[in-house]
Amino acid sequence: MAHVFISYMHSNERLVQRLCNDLTDQGIRVWIDRNSISPGVRWRQAIRRAIRDGAFFIACFSKQYSERDRSYMNEELVLAIEELRLRPTDMAWFIPVKLNRCEIPDRDIGAGATLQDLQYVELYQDWDAGIQRIVNVIQVNS
Repeated sequence: MAHVFISYMHSNERLVQRLCNDLTDQGIRVWIDRNSISPGVRWRQAIRRAIRDGAFFIACFSKQYSERDRSYMNEELVLAIEELRLRPTDMAWFIPVKLNRCEIPDRDIGAGATLQDLQYVELYQDWDAGIQRIVNVIQVNS
């Protein structure tokens, strides 16, 4: 199976590591910047390639994301939305995840839709159930 790209804020690293561990325990290969980019590699190019080649893109939204005016996660979202537009609309690829109470950004994804139109998973409500929902989507659409 191809990898699942994880986009996140470094301030949420502890929760994101838990997400990665849980997905890995289910046999899902995750791609996360700090573990997947080798020293000396041009990290921006590696991220672009990993988003394009990923079987799924998981965006980890949080109040920490909402509070920041600038973040490289914004660049990852732009790249992922470009990729999402190239993919069939009847198949899940971009999976929004809420790590805590927050809003999904109202970013345009084309055809009059925004990221808010994509069904999200609230991990903070019931972590195990949320992980199972993510795993089910990945397994069904792989």
